[in-house]
Amino acid sequence: MGTWVRGYLFLMDKKSFRVFIRGLVGDTSGLELKNFFSTFGEVVGVRIVCDGKTGLNKGYGFVTFTAMQACDDLLKKGTVD
Repeated sequence: MGTWVRGYLFLMDKKSFRVFIRGLVGDTSGLELKNFFSTFGEVVGVRIVCDGKTGLNKGYGFVTFTAMQACDDLLKKGTVD
């Protein structure tokens, strides 16, 4: 894995198959997240939350999958280092 990862905490929205990700390094890109999390299942959306004034990454974001199984697999893992 790249230098963008410090560790993650997974929480999910069971209705939309969305996973909350915490611990993103400041220069993490949406493409990096999509590529990494695609190993767990098909990714249909990625959102990295940025500060409205500075535009800098706030260290967290969301990944949305097409299936519940991907979310379940991540929750079983707990963290990714």
